[in-house]
Amino acid sequence: MSSLIMSLRQSVLVYDDDADMRELVPRVLRKQYDVITQSRLQDVVAEVRHLKPDLILMDYYMHSSDSSEVIRTLKNDPATKDIPIILFSSHKHGDRLANELRVDGFLAKPFSLNGIRTCVADMLERMPVPLSQSR
Repeated sequence: MSSLIMSLRQSVLVYDDDADMRELVPRVLRKQYDVITQSRLQDVVAEVRHLKPDLILMDYYMHSSDSSEVIRTLKNDPATKDIPIILFSSHKHGDRLANELRVDGFLAKPFSLNGIRTCVADMLERMPVPLSQSR
């Protein structure tokens, strides 16, 4: 029965190359959501298509490059365009970058634990039908 419950939970896919963030974010969110973390932006579209997360949390800077192209690809792909993306960054113009990239939300680093919890919950509540329930 617990596997049935797990399958009904919404899922969050976290992309961050910082090991501390990959530990912290799941710790904050795992009571409410299934959380998957990744440290690389390699094969993101294929991975997102396969995992079908309800939400993506993505760091802007990863491995000395930014995630702009990956985000644009996800937002232009019919199979992934409706998955909300929350960008997080310490970039001083991060909110402007988020707007330019057409992401669905932005969190400035450093952020509070309650801030990330609230941002994710608010974003998922706005979704008409959770992707995890439409599979």
